[in-house]
Amino acid sequence: MPNFAQIVMAWLAGEDVSSRKTQALFNRNRVRGGSGGRFGGRGGGMSGTRRMTFEGRTLLSYETWPLAVRTKAGAILLNGDAGPTMNTRMHQAVVRRVIEAAGQSHAYVPFTVLRQGRVRSRSIGGHPVELAIRPEDIEVVASTPARHVMTTLLRRVREGDRCYYSSACPHVLGDGRLQATRTHTHEVEVDEHFLGECLFRAQKRLFVAGLDRNDSLRRRTFFVARLPKRARAGAVAQALAALRPAGLPAKTPRQGEWFFAPVSKKRAGEIERLQREDRGRRGDRRVRAQVPIVAASGATQSHQKTTREILVGFRIGFPDASRRDWQYQNLRETQRHGRHVAARMYCNGAVFVKGQVRDVEHDLLVLPGWHRVVKNCADGSWGVDRRGGARVD
Repeated sequence: MPNFAQIVMAWLAGEDVSSRKTQALFNRNRVRGGSGGRFGGRGGGMSGTRRMTFEGRTLLSYETWPLAVRTKAGAILLNGDAGPTMNTRMHQAVVRRVIEAAGQSHAYVPFTVLRQGRVRSRSIGGHPVELAIRPEDIEVVASTPARHVMTTLLRRVREGDRCYYSSACPHVLGDGRLQATRTHTHEVEVDEHFLGECLFRAQKRLFVAGLDRNDSLRRRTFFVARLPKRARAGAVAQALAALRPAGLPAKTPRQGEWFFAPVSKKRAGEIERLQREDRGRRGDRRVRAQVPIVAASGATQSHQKTTREILVGFRIGFPDASRRDWQYQNLRETQRHGRHVAARMYCNGAVFVKGQVRDVEHDLLVLPGWHRVVKNCADGSWGVDRRGGARVD
């Protein structure tokens, strides 16, 4: 069995990849007779593939997937993306344990988000060019430590399957095969790893990355936000404060990138009057229901379709436009389906919402009265979806 900890320590020490010692270390962890694909799937990886290696500044799993990068400034940047297979995720756990045991300062950032995040580079031919952020070019300004939380989860075992969760389970056969005689559940203690936050600089711009503190621990999603150009921050808390719009009270409700400022009683009364008048009105209503929030401007938001219209458009297409146009519009609309859907919305210069605001990635927010929608001050933000890929918020 290969000793992955030795490979991580050799990478941290900056040993020469072409040396005899390093090559012998690599060769001892080659896959033999596997057929599970390049990331070490069910067959353990393709035959001859080295399970863990490093090339230059990058530590790799199965010669392809980046586990960590040593930046040009000397900081250790760990890939916060979920590994594509169980074996790669095991490699990630080994890397974390070794680096923490060695006392090396490190930070977590999903590399897929860095590929989607853009920084303005030098102009070419008089035209500004935006390039993806390279992990090795990052300068870590500040970071917060990762957390390990013990959580109790329920694991369900179906009849006929093997039960590995308890050696004294009364619902398994006693012949050593651990086959369940009936469907049952077990309470299992799981050590969950939650990434720390990181403030870093890339191409003279500041970025903050981390889990959304506003949500419950199990629902938090990882994000990367680019701070405004004139923002100055030396700590993660200062960077998060720079994203908050000026003039909002400290207890202003928030969901993701959207803040919700309470309106005056006079404005709330006007909207309620319009809502009562809409009940007997034919055609378009001024106060609409179940609309995804896409902008803080009423002129932009008023054209947004409701969730019902999005689903209808997805099924029949958009016959009033060319095929290419409706395919693109269909894609953009369905991406917003399920994101920050307001129960009631009114647009008049600004955007006002009331009731439940539902989102597939954030906790449910309930607004008892009318609130004005305000976007945060981020100059671009990105997140990690549930499949491990990056998306633009």
